[in-house]
Amino acid sequence: MMNGLAFLMALASAGASIVSGTVTSPNGGPVPGAQVFIEPGLDGAVQSTRAGTDGSFRFDDVPPGPCGVFAIAEGFGFGGEHANLAIEENATGLAIRLAPETTVAGRVTSAEGDALEGAVITRIALTAPTTVGIPLSKLEAFGHPVVRTNAEGRFELRGVPEGSTLALKVGHASYAQEGVNGVAAGDHNLHVQLYRGVLIEGEVIARGSGNPVANATVLVRNAQPPHDTSVTTSSARGVFSMRLKPGVYLYRAGGSDLQSPGWEKLRVTGETSQQKANLVVAGRARVTGAVKDAVSGRGIGGVRLTLYANGTRAAVQYTGPNGEYAFSAAEGECTIKLEAAPGYTPPRDPVVRVQIAGGEDKLLPEFWLAPLPKYAVTVVDGNGQGVSGAYVQLLRPAQLGWHQADASGQVPLHLSVLPSAGNVIGWAEEAGSARGALFSLGSGEKATGIAQLLDLGHLNGTVVDERGKALAGVLVGGVFPGETESDDPLLLWQCRTDKDGGFHWPAAAPQVPMRVLARDAKGQTGWSGTVTVDMGQAVSVGNIVVTGGSGGEAYAGTKPSHKDFIYQGGPEADVRALFDAPVLLLGADAASEANVIEAAAAAAPALAKAGCKVAVVVRSERKADGAAVTILRSSAMPLPSSWLVGADGRVVLDTAGLPPLAALHALLTGNDHADQ
Repeated sequence: MMNGLAFLMALASAGASIVSGTVTSPNGGPVPGAQVFIEPGLDGAVQSTRAGTDGSFRFDDVPPGPCGVFAIAEGFGFGGEHANLAIEENATGLAIRLAPETTVAGRVTSAEGDALEGAVITRIALTAPTTVGIPLSKLEAFGHPVVRTNAEGRFELRGVPEGSTLALKVGHASYAQEGVNGVAAGDHNLHVQLYRGVLIEGEVIARGSGNPVANATVLVRNAQPPHDTSVTTSSARGVFSMRLKPGVYLYRAGGSDLQSPGWEKLRVTGETSQQKANLVVAGRARVTGAVKDAVSGRGIGGVRLTLYANGTRAAVQYTGPNGEYAFSAAEGECTIKLEAAPGYTPPRDPVVRVQIAGGEDKLLPEFWLAPLPKYAVTVVDGNGQGVSGAYVQLLRPAQLGWHQADASGQVPLHLSVLPSAGNVIGWAEEAGSARGALFSLGSGEKATGIAQLLDLGHLNGTVVDERGKALAGVLVGGVFPGETESDDPLLLWQCRTDKDGGFHWPAAAPQVPMRVLARDAKGQTGWSGTVTVDMGQAVSVGNIVVTGGSGGEAYAGTKPSHKDFIYQGGPEADVRALFDAPVLLLGADAASEANVIEAAAAAAPALAKAGCKVAVVVRSERKADGAAVTILRSSAMPLPSSWLVGADGRVVLDTAGLPPLAALHALLTGNDHADQ
């Protein structure tokens, strides 16, 4: 056991990182003397430094976890970056480019329209072109006065970078905090309404002694998106209060050497004007450990771990470059669960449990992981010769993107995870041709196989309800017969029906028995009989009946307007011209955006061989100037989905993910056998 001071010092420096970079002006020159800040988490204390004559700055001993790094200088608005640091991971070379300063102004009123004096802009978050939070309420000690509304409820916020988009948090002692998103720099007509909400009063109490805990930081986080967080501090008597709108929240508290076991749920019903919400905190301890490669003995970075304290989910962390991790935990039962280790086989027991005492520094047993088996497939032609440059796509486990064969046709497959059930299944093909093949690899220390490319077949049919009415916009996909009883069968291919309920798939693997599944938006399903397509053959499965089925919006055959798609980032593109030539539009929701952009950029050369361009479609307004592929913003396209738009501007395929190159080739050359 350490004494209190030694423990706190060890905790503060455990796995500490270095954060450094430069502050530059719009023309790229240094901004000497710029004030640079770092905020290690919402409940962390802000630190400040000054940029050197060359614009450089540095922070030492930054604890692992999320942090915001931001800067400001005379005549410039705030600028910065958000980082999420693993233990002992450094963030160096950060480039903070400041933009000229502008303002945002507006008026804060009650729900009844009365002007509210004394409302405070507690925090802003820059959301474009960069993302970082600015804790205005913490910057008063550094010479930046708090922005408050006057008697007419008006405020003016300075330090806003030109051309940015931001979100504001507005607080008032008598009202619930309100968040406002999508605010454009230079907006002087912002109107914010505050609501009384429910008064939440509580105490922070030490477990065991029952004594009140003074100066504890209390965080209350909305359980629904966008997960706004409110922060307050307990008084000398351990009491805290805030106002919240009705909803479901998660809350916790922490002090210098005490903390909550984890996030507790708080349901604000609004049925009463006041609610009690006490928090019990316990002595803070530190648990450390490592995850290592069982073959090489080296640490494994990027492994996701979750801390559970006394049965409550408390924190999530990733191992650092050396495979090490460190958690701050409340005393009592502590559980560390290994959640994900890309490239490695999960351990038989992914959990370590231990009892810890307040102030203790506990070293846990190491996790030893075995690398995933090595997989490879050789792609050959009809004569058994390797096909150089062939492409392979993994269907199980699903991985977005393509692997390319070497000169001998061999393709090493780098799996992030093993399939949860069954063999590794993939699709092989040759760009610019109508040849392809499905392949399956069994598990083992080293699994290899052959994929022989054959002329692909074509499947078509119609989806109807029990009365024979065509069902538009219904998902259709091919399934191995042995998987038809699964609740979530592997789809070998997929598309959606057109306005007449019809579908055609021009890249069906020959000599592979399958059934065709039709599933509407409500989950009602129908199946075709088993069908096997011969090489180059076009087969109709007839009507697939979905009893009780309902149709939806059909996009196949429609002509989307280029006006509904706005250039967002990446290589400059004339959107009108983009729709005048074949283009694959890959829709990405917020969760998959980064992966889809990366996969689209990697796939662009192969798509060019198939005769089409590629662009990623998103909903968010965040700029993506550094992307290697064109990014468009639109609400006209459902996400996530993928559209192949032909040279006539019509959607010729409504599918998901990266469709086979052979399907693109067939559809764009008119060799899709849609009329057979």
